[in-house]
Amino acid sequence: MQAPEPTVILSGDFNFPFVKWKREINGGCLWEEKAEVGATRECKTQFEKLNDLMDDYGLIQVIEESTRGKNTLDLIFTNEVNFIRQVEVVKSSMSDHDRIEIITDIKSEKETFGSYERRHTEKDNALHNLNFNKDNIEWGKIKEELEVVKWAEVFRNKDTETCLKLFLEIIIKICDTYIPEKKIIRPKV
Repeated sequence: MQAPEPTVILSGDFNFPFVKWKREINGGCLWEEKAEVGATRECKTQFEKLNDLMDDYGLIQVIEESTRGKNTLDLIFTNEVNFIRQVEVVKSSMSDHDRIEIITDIKSEKETFGSYERRHTEKDNALHNLNFNKDNIEWGKIKEELEVVKWAEVFRNKDTETCLKLFLEIIIKICDTYIPEKKIIRPKV
């Protein structure tokens, strides 16, 4: 079969706990079977069929980080490994699986992305780098800090754009104090 022309990203919970993934220098991952985890012949056959299908379409798996306990069950396959700029695996409060977030260089019709560096140094994106799902966030202290801000004075005689800018600066400063940064795992390029 011919590899697909458009960029393809395929993700899901593939549930192969007997497989360990190791990221290579190109950003793609190679797999090896975990000796300590028993797998049925049926599971191994299913995994082999998945690998054959991905090979047929030129898709490479890019996640090596654990996504549930010590296992990498949630996978992302793509035919454009070099488009993946950043991989983050973040604890989820909604599932027993961690959430995978990726940043790519893929351009959409709706939005033309700037450079990776510019997108991640702008103040407006500072909140994106914080892990709001951590269990030990002191929400009470954040609330207290927000309550002591004299908002009327901060915004007095200022235009809407300036007010928004000041509001974000205050929110970011408070959040930076009490909320830890996300653990960022960058693929080796």
